[in-house]
Amino acid sequence: MSQIQPHQQRVLDEKRDLDARLEKLRAFFGNPTFGMLPEDEQHLLIRQSEVMAQYSSILEARIAAFPKSFIDACAAQQEGIAAQNAEAQNGAAAETVVSQTKQFRKDMDEVLQRIKRGSERDYTGLREPGALVRSSRHRSLAITHVEDAIMRLGMDLKAINEENPGAAPNPYPESMNPGSPVVEPTADGLHL
Repeated sequence: MSQIQPHQQRVLDEKRDLDARLEKLRAFFGNPTFGMLPEDEQHLLIRQSEVMAQYSSILEARIAAFPKSFIDACAAQQEGIAAQNAEAQNGAAAETVVSQTKQFRKDMDEVLQRIKRGSERDYTGLREPGALVRSSRHRSLAITHVEDAIMRLGMDLKAINEENPGAAPNPYPESMNPGSPVVEPTADGLHL
């Protein structure tokens, strides 16, 4: 089996780096910060990802055109690298998803507090002076469903942590200890 030539290694490295940057850019599309960017900047970032994907396809075609002996050498080398990268990417991807999910929970809690301020006569939090209060079955159900959504995203965070042990510390170390009188507040400071 022939060795990978330096120019071929550069193509492999370039594709690997490009694909990693493209994955990060695509992950950013799901970040709340992306939604706050001006529409023209969002459009340019989307267009950038499309061009990066085309560039990656061209590099892939170049790699496929390498002689079979080089492709075999690449495959053997990439298998070892892929195993290392998969472990690192799983941790990084889990970190991104955890951060994104926590932000969703925080955003939903802010909405929940606004609904409560305008719906519950006995609401104990801060309410704007002169704020109108409307109590109805539908508002009560809306509050229940938003609380449920926040809780379910919390359950998803737990599942992410179980799928990626050590990705995040357990925010409730005493939750499974029936002998402990400790009840921890929500890990992300939600008011619920």
